[in-house]
Amino acid sequence: MSVCVAAQFPWFNITHLPGLDMPGVVVCSDTRVVRGLGKVLPFFASKQNLLSRNIFVCYTSTNVYATFQALGNSFGTKNVKAIAASLREAHSKWGGYTELLAIVWTRKFPPQILELMPPGYGPKPRSGIVGIGDREVLTWMRDNFPKPNVEAPISADALEKAREFFGEFTLPEPSFSIDEGGLQVVAAFSEAISQVGSPTVALPIQAAVINRGTVRPLSVHSSGDLESWTELTIGRDRLSMPKLSPVRVSGSIPALRAVQLFT
Repeated sequence: MSVCVAAQFPWFNITHLPGLDMPGVVVCSDTRVVRGLGKVLPFFASKQNLLSRNIFVCYTSTNVYATFQALGNSFGTKNVKAIAASLREAHSKWGGYTELLAIVWTRKFPPQILELMPPGYGPKPRSGIVGIGDREVLTWMRDNFPKPNVEAPISADALEKAREFFGEFTLPEPSFSIDEGGLQVVAAFSEAISQVGSPTVALPIQAAVINRGTVRPLSVHSSGDLESWTELTIGRDRLSMPKLSPVRVSGSIPALRAVQLFT
């Protein structure tokens, strides 16, 4: 099982911070593909995609062939309900199920997160930070997500003394951009994957920022000693998905909801 999260910006516990960027959504997904009973395939795969000019999706799947058939048939659509219908049809034929988060926006309205979950895939609005896929990874992220720490650049006492010496002046307000919020989400998401160590989920991840009517990749590296660096994210140019053979997956389809990580 893969794992994806979508974080509405700003989420509730950062709305008090000054200088917040325009509303948007940060999307993170892992890139590992596993066949059958745990065979890791030797490539990185994208599990998020722009289906149309204003619909971006991330997904996990127990039958990637069926998921790709449904999304391929939905390419270019402007109707999220059409995506739901394609998912129902594909999984009815090939079995398995998809968990999917769709981010939808218009010129007048900021990005909105919708969940399309089995068995019915009816679009339902969600807010805050939500996740799909590997529940252990999502639980670790929820339990360890960092609280924002954005402080004023100078204390009130120091500011008063500075004004006595220099005269009256105004400091620029600190800002908290969607990219800074995205770094927090990427860091927590990546650490959750590392700590849980699921055989079906692994680094690097794919991350995107959606705001101002655009989708931008987010590139992040980490270092423990500032000399060696680890690539947490991967560019789309290094992602691939070979042609998949049709496969029928048996088993019951659960009734699921996306996991609410933060409001």
